[in-house]
Amino acid sequence: MRTLSDELESTPNAAREEQLAHFGARVRELREKAGLTQADLAERAGMDRIAISHIERGQRDVGVVRAAAIARALGVRPGDLFPES
Repeated sequence: MRTLSDELESTPNAAREEQLAHFGARVRELREKAGLTQADLAERAGMDRIAISHIERGQRDVGVVRAAAIARALGVRPGDLFPES
């Protein structure tokens, strides 16, 4: 069974970067809508602020466990982190 990580690994670099950028922008949008700072979100998700910054800028990939932690910290469903196409 292929995982999201496997899917991203086989995705051409430009498409992968675009997906990370869209995911990060969605995290930022939801964070700002919730009235949270990056530090607030990081604390609630059990991460550090720099990690959240990198995610929001599309510079860091996250796995399922971290995505779920971010979603919980934002009070949304994990699927809500993925922008509609």
